[in-house]
Amino acid sequence: MNVFLERFRKFLEILCAILLIAITAVVFAQVVNRFVFHGTFAWAEEISIYMMVWLVFLGASINVLEESNIRIDFL
Repeated sequence: MNVFLERFRKFLEILCAILLIAITAVVFAQVVNRFVFHGTFAWAEEISIYMMVWLVFLGASINVLEESNIRIDFL
């Protein structure tokens, strides 16, 4: 089971890296298109928001797998 979880965690990390690169590329393309070509992509903002939401959820699942989420301790 540990081998499966380790491979699954690695897959999630790669997927998060791909999403982060894709968000950067989409936002960069939107900025260049807006300031250089004076136009906009209608889908750029929406797709970047959706990718960010997926990045947050997948990153949270990596934290759960590593057991490194924030805990609140009461005295």
